[in-house]
Amino acid sequence: MKNVLLFIIDLPIRFVIAFIRMILFGWIGWVGIALLILKLIGIINWSWWLACLPIEYSAVYCLYMTIDGALYRLGLKKVGRYAAFTSGLR
Repeated sequence: MKNVLLFIIDLPIRFVIAFIRMILFGWIGWVGIALLILKLIGIINWSWWLACLPIEYSAVYCLYMTIDGALYRLGLKKVGRYAAFTSGLR
């Protein structure tokens, strides 16, 4: 029971860390930051949802990967074909 509680507490922390790393160290995150700055300055007149689209994509992707990793750690999912191919686990 204690492991399940720690696992549930661990999921949001993993999501936040992955999201921050994707925004700060990924090119999609930098594009999102640049678009937000351009929107705030007034250089582009796009709607907010369009200017934030790279950041929205990052959030959805990190959420998917967090859930995918949680299912794998619980033993409810096997390693996917792409992960097996890129890590040599074939």
